[in-house]
Amino acid sequence: MNSLVCRTTLMLALAALTACGGIEGMAGGGVGDGEFGRAQGRLYDLDVAARQLAPTDPSALPAAGTATYEGAAGFSTVEDIRSNHFNDDISVYSDLRVDVGFDDGSVTGRLDNFVYGDPDEEVYESGSGGIAITNGTLADGALDGDVTGTVAFESGDAQLDLDMAGFFRGADAGTAELQFDGTAIMGGETEQVYGFGIAER
Repeated sequence: MNSLVCRTTLMLALAALTACGGIEGMAGGGVGDGEFGRAQGRLYDLDVAARQLAPTDPSALPAAGTATYEGAAGFSTVEDIRSNHFNDDISVYSDLRVDVGFDDGSVTGRLDNFVYGDPDEEVYESGSGGIAITNGTLADGALDGDVTGTVAFESGDAQLDLDMAGFFRGADAGTAELQFDGTAIMGGETEQVYGFGIAER
């Protein structure tokens, strides 16, 4: 694979660097397979639990008050990763927090503590900097928002510009399920990014 293609893939530390044969050149350190495995397992467990819950009827949502949902998210350049997240499609994970105002319909939050891993190459990185969830709204049981920010990895900074959409699960709206879709930019190169997150109240 030529260096340009490799660089395009590697620059998306937030976008699953699974297709690059030259990934050995990526700087390691900062996070090991243990931390990456824990992040992977956390999203797995959250997703398994969420799948057991029916979508929340919008009429059952609280009429007032606020709630904080905490969980995890995963990202890739591969579409429909939620149905395939038990394989190697997801290479980047993060913590996820969503704050919902049921009375005013506001939605904010952050994604932090990013980790990248390629177990086949034994390469792992941590990312510094968080991504804010802004301009979010809650209407008729549906969540949306903008997810923008920069994550600094050892291999370079990834500038994220994602749309977020989601809904609640459970009779008491105790779980939020989110989808992400947008782009990551680094060094003038742009690539499509997909992701999903699960957070619990």
